[in-house]
Amino acid sequence: MVTRRRLERNSEFMPPARFQGISFSPGTTLPRIPYNSRMVRVLLFASLREIIGQGEIELASSPEVRTAGDLFDLLCRRQPALEAYRTRVRVAVNETYGSFDSPVADGDEVALFPPVSGGSR
Repeated sequence: MVTRRRLERNSEFMPPARFQGISFSPGTTLPRIPYNSRMVRVLLFASLREIIGQGEIELASSPEVRTAGDLFDLLCRRQPALEAYRTRVRVAVNETYGSFDSPVADGDEVALFPPVSGGSR
């Protein structure tokens, strides 16, 4: 267990400034705070990850991106190969399944899932 005295002696273990001065009782989880609230985190899986070349990207939020569909349009402009998945991709915003009409705001996390097939025995 890390004690306050140990924290004071070793500054590398100091909590981020946004948590200093806040006391948490044992068993309390820290609030989920986006690490950059002016960005939208996009998680890509399976073939979408292969097309983009990475599984997670951050995009600066902009007024033109209001829904998950707008976000997908933006990604398609950057990587046209994604267009083939438009009708088959599943969307989740902040860990809740939705659709291309789901609203997206600053600090949100949007996950895009392509269709995946499993094997049989």
